[in-house]
Amino acid sequence: MTEIIDVDAKEGFDIIKNNPDIIILDVRTPMEFESERIKGAINLDMYSNIFRNNLDKLDKSQTIFLYCRTDSRSNHSKNIFIELGFKKIYHLEEGILGWMASGLSVES
Repeated sequence: MTEIIDVDAKEGFDIIKNNPDIIILDVRTPMEFESERIKGAINLDMYSNIFRNNLDKLDKSQTIFLYCRTDSRSNHSKNIFIELGFKKIYHLEEGILGWMASGLSVES
C-alpha cells in the first residue's frame, strides 16, 4: 500500500534535509525544470508518453518527494505511483511556487 503525505514547503525542506536517500522528483516539463528546481531533483515530465515507463524504473521502496509547479500535475500523478506500487510519497502542496514563496532556495 502506498502512503502519500501532503506537506507544505517548510515540512518538505525538513524531510529532504533529514532523508539523504530520498528521491526528489519534479514532474514538470524539461523547460520548466531548467528554469528552476529544488536542489538534487530529477525530472520526469508527466506529459511525456514515456512518463509511466520511466517512473516504473525507479526503486519503489525508496521514499519519493514529489512536486510540480503548483501541485496540479503532481496531484494528478499520485494514482500512477499507487498503481506502480511505490511505498512512500511526500507530495509538496503548492508546488515549487509555494516552495519559493516560503523563501526556500532553488537552483537553475
